[in-house]
Amino acid sequence: MRVHAVVPAGFDNPSQPTGGNIYDRHVCAGLAAAGWDVQVTTVAGAWPDPGPAAHAGLARIVSAIPDGETVLIDGLIASPSAAQLLPHTGRTRMTVLLHMP
Repeated sequence: MRVHAVVPAGFDNPSQPTGGNIYDRHVCAGLAAAGWDVQVTTVAGAWPDPGPAAHAGLARIVSAIPDGETVLIDGLIASPSAAQLLPHTGRTRMTVLLHMP
């Protein structure tokens, strides 16, 4: 089984130990330990307040994910990005990783 994890750039940087980054790393590591093929893609931008370039980058990334794939989107990315994500919800199995509402 394969899963695409779409996370903020720097999520694996030990000098940025935010709760969300730690959560994303644990989820990805747990899925990999359970035998999943985890494809991590980072998205540059000032999440959760991205600019147009970050939204365009996200749109390119999500558009490139094949139909029928499982996709996990970090909550900081998903929250301000409905316009970029909603067009792909019917063709992928998309879930938002939300570690703290």
